[in-house]
Amino acid sequence: MFSEKNLKIQNVLNYSISILSIELMMEFSWVQFSFDTLESENAFLSQKKAKNERLYHNTNLYGRIR
Repeated sequence: MFSEKNLKIQNVLNYSISILSIELMMEFSWVQFSFDTLESENAFLSQKKAKNERLYHNTNLYGRIR
């Protein structure tokens, strides 16, 4: 009886650990997805900023030449 009880407890603990592992993996996947999205958005904004700076610089040069 003692070993049956231990086996049941062990099964419950294994099940709980499995569930927690799955939840942790899902959370990590969400964090990774969020990080990738932010990196992509940052790259896009950096390109847009560079383009705007070039346009401003060209406009400024043109204004000085006139």
